[in-house]
Amino acid sequence: MYQVTADQLQQRATVLDVGCGEGYGTAILARSGLAVTGVDVERSVIEAAVRSYAESGAEFRQMTSEEIPFDAGNFDCVTAFHVIEHVEDPILFVRELARVLKPEGRAIVTTPNRELRLAPGERPWNQYHLTEFDATTMEEVMANAFRHVQMRGVDVSEPGRSVELRRVDTLRRMARLDPLGLRRFVPQAVVQRVTSALTRLPVQDRPIDVKFEIVDISRQPIDLLAIGSNTVDANASWPGRPG
Repeated sequence: MYQVTADQLQQRATVLDVGCGEGYGTAILARSGLAVTGVDVERSVIEAAVRSYAESGAEFRQMTSEEIPFDAGNFDCVTAFHVIEHVEDPILFVRELARVLKPEGRAIVTTPNRELRLAPGERPWNQYHLTEFDATTMEEVMANAFRHVQMRGVDVSEPGRSVELRRVDTLRRMARLDPLGLRRFVPQAVVQRVTSALTRLPVQDRPIDVKFEIVDISRQPIDLLAIGSNTVDANASWPGRPG
């Protein structure tokens, strides 16, 4: 998604990457000629981002609350990839994204597709996800902050899609066997190794070529993609080309 986003923006456009983590994606934007700032609530990952990606030209800053630490109207684009499912108040979150955008700016938000992960009424089995969204609920949340919302999807070519669906199914079954949530006390590295072992593909004769693409929401994509703006023209160029 980072390269797709970069391809849609003009050189030196100002971008805020919310929930930047250790900065890999933020650096992709910066190396594409954009003026990028990455923010995250975790001090340790911001420190890691500075160590690893300061040379890209990206800036990094820690957020200390749900409020984004910038004045209104600062950015041409705000990205939030796999972040909104972690926040306590999604509506406040998207309003903050809208607040720091320029009037013609756009917010680009991705999140896992609930319909591929949860049964109706089922709570998220991922212990770090507070809310998971389907296309309808995601559009409704975005509409609290943006007059124009375009819903698309991010999908992955085979065999990557099958691997991801197997991984999700495995984690879902593991969560059902642990209704008390005791897995929270198991080291994350152990959980990851078990999950990897259970979802691994058979050995291939050659490397797997996996490609991500922007697709119509009706195709039940792996991730939802929401583009929000307050002007019609801001979304005109999307969905953009695959990347």
